Amino acid sequence: YSLYINFLSKIDMSKNNNNEKMNGIYGDEEINLIDLKPADEEVEENVSGEEDDGSINMDFDKLKFIENPVEELSSNRLPQTLSDCVGYMDTLPLLAPNADQSNPQTIVDMINSVAASDESASDESAIAGAVPRKTLHHDAFGAFGHTVRTGCISFYKKFETVYAAPEGRWWIWDPLANWMNGGKNVSLDQDVIRMNDDQVLIIRIIEGNVGLITIQGVHHLLDVGTHVFNSGTVKYFGPKNLANSNYMNHGPYHYVNVPRGKNAKVWALVESVREKALVPRLIKEGEHFIRSTFFKFEGMVNISDEYIGHDSIHILNVVKGRVAKANCDNEPRLFGEGLHIIESPNFSFMGMESISMDNLCISHGTITILQVPRGKIALLWKSNQPCLIDRPGLYEFNSNDVFFKEFVDSSARYIELGAKKGR
Repeated sequence: YSLYINFLSKIDMSKNNNNEKMNGIYGDEEINLIDLKPADEEVEENVSGEEDDGSINMDFDKLKFIENPVEELSSNRLPQTLSDCVGYMDTLPLLAPNADQSNPQTIVDMINSVAASDESASDESAIAGAVPRKTLHHDAFGAFGHTVRTGCISFYKKFETVYAAPEGRWWIWDPLANWMNGGKNVSLDQDVIRMNDDQVLIIRIIEGNVGLITIQGVHHLLDVGTHVFNSGTVKYFGPKNLANSNYMNHGPYHYVNVPRGKNAKVWALVESVREKALVPRLIKEGEHFIRSTFFKFEGMVNISDEYIGHDSIHILNVVKGRVAKANCDNEPRLFGEGLHIIESPNFSFMGMESISMDNLCISHGTITILQVPRGKIALLWKSNQPCLIDRPGLYEFNSNDVFFKEFVDSSARYIELGAKKGR
């Protein structure tokens, strides 16, 4: 049959049967599509109009199946801090130094103090109230005794109890006490001094670092300064430079430093009225502190990325001239220009597709969008019937029985689609 005659006959049939007519907008003119029957809300077509100069306005903003950003679902709606999470802190709880590096006598006093290794010794009042032990070194006479040089201390012990002597010349009168091997004139210009299997531990933390220790298995963080412990129950794990770290953790303590232009992907425990839940978070630029054994850090992402996914949180950054393709709750969805926030555990990003005259057909699942320019005819199948669209404009379909085949030139002398042929 002649496709042209078929076209006229179908127009005539559509006028007699309203169930087989599909309306569109072409300026102010009502048009009919051959063989395309409305399927409730599954088909929306020809939402473009003709400009005064005769050009066709392909306005994708008017399409029903391309979603625009929702203001209520902006990035400000997402919690981007840890302030409502279990264990949130304004800053890290750092143990203050209990000795003065510039005054070796304070270091010796803490070594020779009973309370120096107590956890509460980090508090200044506790340091001031530390009870000194009776020392066994005394001033030496003449050329006798051991000389401790400036900037050094020397160690001796009695019955495995370690003592320290400051700068000067000293003599030990107790025959059961003796100077330790490797413990004479130990320079204080060191970051760590260990004696007698860490029974005495002197730790110097320089600016920009924190010290990582455990006291009887409990995790603690050391502030800048000199820390002295003599209980034998302290383990030192080294310093950590926060300036060069985006993330640091020590036991339950976590520190996250998010640089400009990035978000951090984390998990944190949130407590509601009746229950607690471990939830995903994308936290913003700045420093964040938390004390929690449930907290997890998964890395950084650029906020300029076209797609950011963190478990049930999904962010689409669609630039002008593109659409994002995704599946949400087992349904295809298209997202237009702007920032989209989606919270769904059943979401998958399928990529971006450009909107241009070089890409006249956008297809995603059951959604099909056609740009029909002047001089082109769109050939497609609807309900297993061959159909064509020859009016310029934008057409969108959301139906599993619509299959686009190709575009052909309207000047073509021969067109074939299935059993239908035309010249």
